[in-house]
Amino acid sequence: MYKIDKGIPLPPANRGRSIGSKDPNSRMGVIRRMEVGDSVFFERPAGMKANRLSITICATVRVIRKRDIPNFNYTTRTTIEDGKPGLRLWRLAEKTQKHVENQALPPSVRSAYETIREYSGGLCA
Repeated sequence: MYKIDKGIPLPPANRGRSIGSKDPNSRMGVIRRMEVGDSVFFERPAGMKANRLSITICATVRVIRKRDIPNFNYTTRTTIEDGKPGLRLWRLAEKTQKHVENQALPPSVRSAYETIREYSGGLCA
């Protein structure tokens, strides 16, 4: 049976943001405050699968990239700290165009790229 209540105030709308996104101690708030070289450990709640925690953290970083810090570069590792399973996230240096150019290319792609650069007179960088 349902009961109709009167006088219950309507909470403010979240406007698409999670409730904890403005809280500096929430997962999102902690990740936003990270600087290059920082890391943070997220303990896995009991009953949660390891990959679920990773998916949750990576989704949080994608939201931060979309809204606030587009060049937020990170890596994660599943780990056990003080006997507690969890995930550690490290903030890495921001990716630049130089990083992209220095990534190893397969030989066939590298030779095609160098051929195009050579015949274009250096116009294609």
